[in-house]
Amino acid sequence: MLLALVGLAFLCPSANAHSAPSGWSYDIECCSGLDCYQAPAADVRETKEGYLLSTGELIPYGDRRIRPSRDEFFHACKPGGMTTSRHSLCLYVPDRGM
Repeated sequence: MLLALVGLAFLCPSANAHSAPSGWSYDIECCSGLDCYQAPAADVRETKEGYLLSTGELIPYGDRRIRPSRDEFFHACKPGGMTTSRHSLCLYVPDRGM
């Protein structure tokens, strides 16, 4: 039985997220290896209600999907990495120094 469990552990892939171009790893709950990407700055606009994405999706400032970016860029995570999706899994926001 123990041998079977050890063998199974080697067959199961580990749960890893992929990395941003600058090298930091996206959170596993945001990314399944292909959901996240560095978003062009023009794709995210700050409004008084929250972050307005070029797809028309508004993510309010207090939303749990907002995460701190670990570089100076926005990063979006959408199902399957589909940049046109109106549903974001997470939005990584750079520090604005405010």
